[in-house]
Parts: sequence; C-alpha cells; structure tokens
Amino acid sequence: MMKGRLLAAALAWGLSQGTGAHSIDGNQLAEWLAGKERYENSAPGSDPLSWFAYQYYVLGVFDAYSVSEKLTEQYSFCVPDGVTSNQLFDVVAKYLNGNPEHLHIPAGVLVYVSLQKAFPCPD
Repeated sequence: MMKGRLLAAALAWGLSQGTGAHSIDGNQLAEWLAGKERYENSAPGSDPLSWFAYQYYVLGVFDAYSVSEKLTEQYSFCVPDGVTSNQLFDVVAKYLNGNPEHLHIPAGVLVYVSLQKAFPCPD
C-alpha cells in the first residue's frame, strides 16, 4: 500500500514539474533509446552517442537513488544481486515503450518508477 502511494507521488511530482530548457524528459530518453536500434541496424544518420547517453543516464539515476537509499535506509526498489546493467536498460526501455503517455515527465522520475515497478521491495 505504501509503495503504491510512493509511486503515485513520484508520478504526480513528475507531472507537476515544468520541463525547462535544460531538463531531460522521457521523450529525450526515448530518443536516445531509439538510437540503439538505428546504430545496430547501421541506419543512415545513426549516432552511437545517443545510445551511450541513454545507458549513462539510466546508470546515473540508478546510482543516485541507490546511494540515497543506502544513506537513508529507506528503500523504494530492491534490485536483486546479479542484475546486470543491460537488464536495467531493458527494464527502463520496457517502461518507456509501454507508457508513451508519460514521456513528458522528467526522465529521472521515469527511471525511478520503472525500477520501482520491476524490482519492488518485499513488504
């Protein structure tokens, strides 16, 4: 029950935030993700840097939340041992692709929500 309220609060906060000139939203994150397919298919105009940006953004958000949660001992998601970076990328990609109506929300919130849904902590 508490996790559901936390998830709703995270989405509500994300919806309430404006997207300033320098903020990264889900649309930008999805565009970086799309760069992976273009790069893998050697599509004209493909840019490997967009795929790298996606990877490092997801890892940066994951690390920031992980450190914060360890310091406060208040966990919102519990990633099991052995989960790889590629699995994290896939979890976030699945959420972005499955929830296009949320792509206007700040990307950090979307990464957080996707990890919380995929790796909930036991009650």
